[in-house]
Amino acid sequence: MGDAEDRERLREMTATSDIATFGMRAEAVELLRAWPPGPLVELAVDGAEPWWRRRCCAEALAGRVPPERAGDLLACAFDEEAETEVRGALLDVLSVPGAPHEGVLLDWLRTQSLAGQPYDMDLAIMRARGVLADLSAADELAELVADPWRHRALVGQDGLDVLVERHGPRAVVGRLGATSAEELLTSGSTVGRRLAAQRLVDDVTPALADPCRSVARAAYEQLITTDAHQAELQRLAERRGGGSVQYWALAVLAGRGSDIRPAWEELGRPRVALPGVPDDVRAAILDTYGPGQPDTDPLWLVERACMPPPGAPDVAELLHIAVAVLANAALLPREPVSAGDWNDTGWGTYHVISTAVGDVVVSTLGPYVSGGPDVERESVGRALDALVAAGFQEIDDDLAATRFEGLAVYFFGNRQSLRVYDLLFFWQD
Repeated sequence: MGDAEDRERLREMTATSDIATFGMRAEAVELLRAWPPGPLVELAVDGAEPWWRRRCCAEALAGRVPPERAGDLLACAFDEEAETEVRGALLDVLSVPGAPHEGVLLDWLRTQSLAGQPYDMDLAIMRARGVLADLSAADELAELVADPWRHRALVGQDGLDVLVERHGPRAVVGRLGATSAEELLTSGSTVGRRLAAQRLVDDVTPALADPCRSVARAAYEQLITTDAHQAELQRLAERRGGGSVQYWALAVLAGRGSDIRPAWEELGRPRVALPGVPDDVRAAILDTYGPGQPDTDPLWLVERACMPPPGAPDVAELLHIAVAVLANAALLPREPVSAGDWNDTGWGTYHVISTAVGDVVVSTLGPYVSGGPDVERESVGRALDALVAAGFQEIDDDLAATRFEGLAVYFFGNRQSLRVYDLLFFWQD
């Protein structure tokens, strides 16, 4: 084929924006890898082509960038007017240790401020610096390790692993402001530095005492995967005075299969105080959302390990009963609609039942009902009264507004304590 024919055939193979989705993109890239790199470079650097086609062509160049075309690809990767998806893909394929263009690429990467970058361009820059073992990037990579978004934290972790492999742990620890990994573990000046240290020491048990819950949580998650340091954990679990380090130690022992209930009872069954929240509601929420996000109070992990499982409710039966009750009350209920269908997307922990007097919501966590957060109780009072008389529990305004303190739950990009209403009647896009 000639150049024009090659381009036309490649355009046909990447004809629609559907290939922007990950699964279809991976399939398209695999097909494009059967083509020689020259035509792929031409399309990748052509700003007149749609971004999804350019990204696929760029990704198909992985491991086979023609040295004589590296300059063109670098220029495109450096072009702030180009789409981030294209620039990021080019940085990925150009980040090859020992390549002739490595010095030029590293010089540019080190001049880039991470602040104000387009979406995920900062991540592409840091991924490239990590792959190229740029020791000067150690601190930025460590801060990524502390990022709550897992895909970003992994870039930091992978980058630090490369630095340790290439330069040795002492050099990396030095860049992070400490003389040893053990010192960094407990005295690192940032959360990211202390989290980074957990990848460099044999015993992360001291990190259970970290004042930052996410650091202690990372140590907990690492410790429950082994049976090491059992004696030290037992000592911490038996220390007098309670405190978070004792609760973290108990949580680790529970995660390893130990029965910690006797120790918990001896401590007086310490729990996060939630005045006014019934035990059944508390148990249903903890069973559903525990162990929570990294900022969760260790007391919730301990309580979850010690409480008997509440058992999953029979949602179909709950809904059947609710509809029958409302029908017997002459309220003309319609078929229940799941939270995802009600909102046209996503999923949730409730169903909506429309009635002659308005909509009521029924939780999938148990026999809990409400008229909704913005609905006057009077408008759906007849429906709620009928359900309560049949054994359902109404989540009134005071209970609904009570914040479930210390149990961090992911909700539309945030990871924080939510209200009882938001947990019993949860919806996530």
